[in-house]
Amino acid sequence: MELTILRRVAAATAIAAAASLTVAPGLTGTSAHGAATSTRADSTLSIRAVKPAVAPGRSTAVRGRLATPGVEPAGRTVLLEARPEGTRGFIPIGTATTGVAGALELAVAPEATTAYRWRYAGSVDADRARSGVTRIRVRVPQHSAVRLRTTLSIRLKDVGARTVVRGKLFARGAQVGRRWIVLVSRPAGADDWTFSSAARTDGLGRVVFGVDPEQATAYRLAFLGSPRLRPARSARVVVRTPSDVSISAVPGVIDPGGASTVSGVVTAGGATVADASVALLARRMRPGATWSTVQKGTTTADGTASFAVTPDRSTAYRIRVSHTAGIRPGTSPVARVVVRTQSSLSVRGRAYKAGWSVAGQLRGGGRPLAGRIVTLQSAAQGTAEWVAVRSGTTGQRGRVFFVQARDAGTQYRLVFDGDERNLPSTSGTVVDD
Repeated sequence: MELTILRRVAAATAIAAAASLTVAPGLTGTSAHGAATSTRADSTLSIRAVKPAVAPGRSTAVRGRLATPGVEPAGRTVLLEARPEGTRGFIPIGTATTGVAGALELAVAPEATTAYRWRYAGSVDADRARSGVTRIRVRVPQHSAVRLRTTLSIRLKDVGARTVVRGKLFARGAQVGRRWIVLVSRPAGADDWTFSSAARTDGLGRVVFGVDPEQATAYRLAFLGSPRLRPARSARVVVRTPSDVSISAVPGVIDPGGASTVSGVVTAGGATVADASVALLARRMRPGATWSTVQKGTTTADGTASFAVTPDRSTAYRIRVSHTAGIRPGTSPVARVVVRTQSSLSVRGRAYKAGWSVAGQLRGGGRPLAGRIVTLQSAAQGTAEWVAVRSGTTGQRGRVFFVQARDAGTQYRLVFDGDERNLPSTSGTVVDD
């Protein structure tokens, strides 16, 4: 059964002036109509089909009205359900928003005779309601004596940080392409299935939906049938609450040979997760580096996972939670442990007309270090006490330059105090001769 509502989902166009169609992960059962009252209004739903019979491929509309005495009926979300001929239960196929005086309208294009009904989940100020059933007959001049049996598979797959619901439609072992498949969902604690999305199968009968529920949610696929194919429903799969992983590295800056502790807490649905399988991923902090697993472990009773690391170079870390029963995978943000590198300072002195010049170059990690503060120190002839004279900032090539008044026998050297990424260093000495 191919519904115009599904075509409208693909085209993202408005369906009627009386009501607007929305595709949502599910009905929340909430209302924006003022504060909660002590008693909720009694809700009633009516339903009728604009045309009781249509030709195959032709559309009509299902209309209705939501009455909520004493409260405003407009702007409420109502679900349309369908039951193709030959099946027992109703399947959610779309949602509509009530217009003025609670009016509802949704376009449909059934491929086989189908029964429809409206369902309202209720809100803080109005009770839930369900309409009667209206039937739209499809006039099929020629059709098979026996409709082919169909099967619909379903499975979950994690693609990176994204979870997808996949399915495949078969008839007598062959894939069935270009057919509308409806995805319905039921959050934990809910009694009814709600419409989530719809899409056509590809040429190999496959269909894919991306899902990202905020709580544990069950999903099911449904095919509404056609004049030659029977309807089919898949089994159900459950998407668990995504795992959240925090991460920290203490200390974040270490000297070569030093140690740090990378730790994090795994939570799901606001609660910590114990005995979850976790892995510590590491990557060098350089362009083109890739992630690799360096340690594995499990979370403690309070959801904590800790790893002791002694990197020889600056390294980025992540903690990843593995997929296990009842736990969805998750990956933490990045924490960095910076290993300070050795730095070096060269120095040279030269006599100028203006005085005695002291120049040097600061390097670290095999490259010049620009924008670092370097201090010029001096020691008078015959003494071992070094005194800071002045400071300067290295240029783009890590070079620094000072000019002093001539003072025969005075020694000079350059000193770098280090920073977050580089260790301190002191140059050799030059003597004003």
